[in-house]
Amino acid sequence: MAFFSELKLALRFARRELRGGVRGFGIFLACLALGVGAVAAVGTVSSSVDTALSRDAKALMGGDIQIRQTHVPASDEAITAMESMGRVMRMVSMRSMARPPETQAPQGNATNGVAENAPEKRRSSLVELKAVGPNYPLFGAVTLEPALPLADVLAEKDGVYGAAVEKSLLMRLGLAVGDDLRVGQSVLRIRAEVVREPDRPSNFFGLGPRVLLSLDAIKSTGLLRPGSVVRYVYALGLEPGVSIEQAKERLQAVREPGWQVRDYKSSSPGLSRFFDNLAVYLTLVGLAALLVGGIGVANGVRASLEKKYEAIASLKCLGATRRLVVWTYLAQTMALALLGSVLGVALGVGSAFLAAPLLAQLLTVPVAITPAFKPLALALMYGLLTAMAFALWPLSAAGTISPARLFRGYGEAGPRRPSWQAAMASACCGAGLIVLTLLYAHNARLALGFAGGVLAAMAFFRIAAVVVMRVAARLPRPRKPRLRHAIANIHRPGAATPAVLFSLGLGLTILVTVSQVDSTLQRSISEQLPKDAPSYFFLDIQNAQIDTFRDIVAVTRGITRMEAQPSIRGRITAINGVPVEQAQVADDVRWALRGDRGMTYAATPPKGTKIVSGQWWPADYHGKPLICLDSGLAEGFGVGPGDTITVSILGQAFTPTIACTREIEWSTLSLNHTFVFSPGVLDNAPHSWIATAYTDSKQADDALFETVTTQLPSVVAIYVRDVLQDVDAIVRNIGMAIRLTAAVTLLAGLLVLAQTLAANLEQRYYDAVVFKVLGATRRDILVTLALEFLLLGAVTAAVAALAGCGLAWAFVNAFLMTQYAPLMGPLALILCGGVLATLALGLFGVRHALSKPAWPVLRNE
Repeated sequence: MAFFSELKLALRFARRELRGGVRGFGIFLACLALGVGAVAAVGTVSSSVDTALSRDAKALMGGDIQIRQTHVPASDEAITAMESMGRVMRMVSMRSMARPPETQAPQGNATNGVAENAPEKRRSSLVELKAVGPNYPLFGAVTLEPALPLADVLAEKDGVYGAAVEKSLLMRLGLAVGDDLRVGQSVLRIRAEVVREPDRPSNFFGLGPRVLLSLDAIKSTGLLRPGSVVRYVYALGLEPGVSIEQAKERLQAVREPGWQVRDYKSSSPGLSRFFDNLAVYLTLVGLAALLVGGIGVANGVRASLEKKYEAIASLKCLGATRRLVVWTYLAQTMALALLGSVLGVALGVGSAFLAAPLLAQLLTVPVAITPAFKPLALALMYGLLTAMAFALWPLSAAGTISPARLFRGYGEAGPRRPSWQAAMASACCGAGLIVLTLLYAHNARLALGFAGGVLAAMAFFRIAAVVVMRVAARLPRPRKPRLRHAIANIHRPGAATPAVLFSLGLGLTILVTVSQVDSTLQRSISEQLPKDAPSYFFLDIQNAQIDTFRDIVAVTRGITRMEAQPSIRGRITAINGVPVEQAQVADDVRWALRGDRGMTYAATPPKGTKIVSGQWWPADYHGKPLICLDSGLAEGFGVGPGDTITVSILGQAFTPTIACTREIEWSTLSLNHTFVFSPGVLDNAPHSWIATAYTDSKQADDALFETVTTQLPSVVAIYVRDVLQDVDAIVRNIGMAIRLTAAVTLLAGLLVLAQTLAANLEQRYYDAVVFKVLGATRRDILVTLALEFLLLGAVTAAVAALAGCGLAWAFVNAFLMTQYAPLMGPLALILCGGVLATLALGLFGVRHALSKPAWPVLRNE
């Protein structure tokens, strides 16, 4: 009963303390609101995207079940089995080139591949053809402009098939609705503009504008040739009474090698994985902001308690125990923490509403921001646990204040220590944060890595603060008194150096890391890759066309190099006889099992091959099937020379033995395949060729493009610069989201910095009075303090630059696998901003202390 009586009394005291309002807790609340707001915003957006994808799952998938197969269509037996379970929608997709029908072959002197009257502007464009059957779409609706029935738009009228195209294609080719468009051997009439496709978000990234046409129309183009990269898709709308499990069981009896079967519960796995991973990373950055804000929480609690030491001593004189004191102010602190966390949740939800239009445009799916309980409760728990973890230490230490303070008039000698119970409770709160992160991230390595990174950062900045203070103490004493006093302020007892280094340093480190990684990636895309990368990738070159293609390249001026390899698509179905669904593979290579992979064959190693293990087969080899596998995949699959990989190609299963593994440098964009077969396996299978061409000028680019797309209209030409620009746009958008979240960390750090620099105003006031008595002017004091803040800011910026560049180097080399070079422009801008912020906040915080008169201190002393 005594326990509950004491708890009740503590709550009563806390309620009375709260009557004074939140004065002095502004930064406390702001730090919590910023961190919780970042986590709540990311969680709300992620939850809303998941809800949108789940709500429209069947429309995104195209049906209850979707079956995909490359190169060859499903058998009549399989289609009959599908039709026995419900409605079936057939679809064929592939890439091709499209151009206005008036484009003619180059005329004039053709020896150099450039026509004298060749158009200056390209008149062809890469497109993604999507041929659909009469049941399309099974779920959802296609939005066209003008609003016409899709069947009427795609129907054959007056001997011409219709098509619906995206607006971007009209803009590229200067066409309008009603004009004609040549695709392959056929001319299509553009009868509508595609505004929205219900199943478009399942294909998150496309290389060209969409062209919708009918199945009969794509047959008339002549593009469905053996070896062409064609995807046959079948969407199944189940009849009532037929479950997904039953349908999959029936399909298993007619399943063909190479089938990819998905149900609507995984309607857009690539898009879901992308947003889930992005949400996790943004949440971790938000947690970093919350942890920086935790320093502000601790400082706010400590500053508030310093003003109540006499009140605490009075309570002790009246018989209050240490536990009663701690509980009283812990209840007050957690009530304020709850207020700050609720404000953060409101801020996060508001930010999510602002992001909704951008998300809807990106996904082409209406995203209604709906606050969900789980992410908001998670953000609230993050805020409360962070506040308790950082507040318990100063609260427990304050409980040791002696009643003798009322009679002495000054504090006890030596620092006050928290109890071991408070230290354990604080550690438990930290463990709770790690557990919540584990549950949210679904990735133990990521969560533990984040926890380890936080602990390492705290240790790093603490060690850096000790080193800086010791170095400052051992520096030769400058002759100028202003600089001497500024250096002394850095290492004197009670100096703000540790707090400044951690609060501002961690925020600057995160911002430096993000900006350096983002700048390196953009520089790689915009500068490095185009210099070494080919100008064009040419796909779907038929066997009968490869010689003509080589002749075109040979007579076109400005072509410095050309590479060509046979290519066929296949799907990995087993590793060492174990189906891929049951195989144990590393997460970072699981992507290779989700779809078809490009494969080739060769008698001799491709130019620049670096064998990692095993040996290449002899040039005249004609034995059992062998392959040379990418070393990264081999390591992730846990295989090596002598092991087997089963692949399905054109519906037939092959099980070659791994003869060797090789290292592939993907960043050069050279022609590479992860699988290289020995001769005699794929030679006679229907396949196409892919090629790359390197040019030395823009004129050569245009000449090669016009000649190939005119003389070989079925060949797909991918301009590398266009692809890199699309990738660059995606990277910029992602980088902007991460930088905005990282800026929250920096803002929290700046708030804590302002609080830290202003925490010892009384000491600054006392120092200023002493200096004035000894003859110092107001200018002398201001210059001394400015030098101190400049030195603190410069040291913090240097430490943050070292840590940030180190983290950026590790990330770039480990994940981006490209060369890291510090970009001095963004780095200098961030660091100069940190130094100026330290100076401005420091001088702003002490302006009142310097303006006070000296007589109150002199009279009391």
